[in-house]
Amino acid sequence: MRHAARLTGLTKVDEMEREVLDAALDISRMGSAMLLRLDENGAVGARRAVGPLAVELESLPGRTLRRLAHSVQEGASRYTIAPGDRDRPVVQLPGTKIRTLLALPVIAEGAAREVLLLADRRAKAVTTDEIELLEMLCAQAGSALRVAGLVRELRTQAATDPLTGLGHHRTFHTKLRRLRGRRIAVLLLDLDGFKQVNDTHGHQAGDRLLREVAATLSDALRRGDELFRIGGDEFGALLRVQHESEAMEAAERLVEAAATLGEVTVSIGVAMCEEDEPVESVLGRADRALYDVKQSGRNAAALA
Repeated sequence: MRHAARLTGLTKVDEMEREVLDAALDISRMGSAMLLRLDENGAVGARRAVGPLAVELESLPGRTLRRLAHSVQEGASRYTIAPGDRDRPVVQLPGTKIRTLLALPVIAEGAAREVLLLADRRAKAVTTDEIELLEMLCAQAGSALRVAGLVRELRTQAATDPLTGLGHHRTFHTKLRRLRGRRIAVLLLDLDGFKQVNDTHGHQAGDRLLREVAATLSDALRRGDELFRIGGDEFGALLRVQHESEAMEAAERLVEAAATLGEVTVSIGVAMCEEDEPVESVLGRADRALYDVKQSGRNAAALA
């Protein structure tokens, strides 16, 4: 009941998984535990492991983990190694210190999306009462993880532009305020010629082009830099840079990348965040630099 109450109060998947492992060890009196995750394609990977056998569990071969995971797909818990087990073990674990291993399915949406493994260095028999409690724990964990996944999906949708998959206007401003005071370059980007594409070929063609632009510009950024769609054909980017020259090099890469699409070009205003500068100020400077590019012929970048 104590663990059930804790699970009910959690909303983050990482916290839930930690609680499930703690609860499973408490109920079973085993020394170590691990959660396996199955993706939609049937691939299996270790999510989290705790206890003195954690490293050994995480180091088990992929084929062993797959057999363990698939052995409980129908919803039945399985001893794979246990004292007095007359059945042929699901897996053999030569060369390990594991003497008892129990696999239990964590059912969500009708399938075992995760598998709980419990291991011990002792040859330990698990009682029927312990099995039933562990199965109840896994059932509740499956339900809680499903809800947490839905919450995470809703949060992602709320922070994402549905057309391009990028962060939107609010996400851009929230992230900029969070990064305020660091060495950050703010880029405001405007597509040149996008209205003509929309007027000539229709909004579906315009939407297709926006998706292509988003993908192309994202690919031109370095890892850790972020692109947002902040308006109809307006984008913003936040770059972690040390110098103005580094910011301009990145902006020029974006200009060149957009030009490869052939249908539009991009104009960019760049501003380096000054220490303790208000967000509105740095955005205003980047916007004025963007205006200068528009007035000077477009298809270029300018530094505020």
